[in-house]
Amino acid sequence: MGKYILRRIFYAIPIAFGVSVVSFSLVYIAPGDPLQTVMPPAATAETIAIVKHAYGFDKPLPVQFLIWLGRVLTGDFGVSISTRRPVILEVSQALSNTALLAMFAVPIAFLTGYVMGAPYRICNGRPLPDM
Repeated sequence: MGKYILRRIFYAIPIAFGVSVVSFSLVYIAPGDPLQTVMPPAATAETIAIVKHAYGFDKPLPVQFLIWLGRVLTGDFGVSISTRRPVILEVSQALSNTALLAMFAVPIAFLTGYVMGAPYRICNGRPLPDM
């Protein structure tokens, strides 16, 4: 059992790294520049350069990723570019809504799954095979 748990933890490391790479790259895959939401339309080149430097967009992508990953691993999610509020507040608000939804959805899903699975056991007269 201990080997199984260690193997699953070992498998989780590259998966978590892959998810972090995808999450980071979504900023660059999305159409448009992420700073367009912050900058006024009549911004000068000097102002754009200052803002790029302030948010770290002037560094190479691998350096930006390592800085971002280091901050995420320490719990510093930074400030939202669009709302200028700490990202942790934005996420916690969404998580509270998700928890409220899950509080009602999980019992419904459990009962539905149990009711849908019970006739199979009763009709065949034998337990379900192990998966």
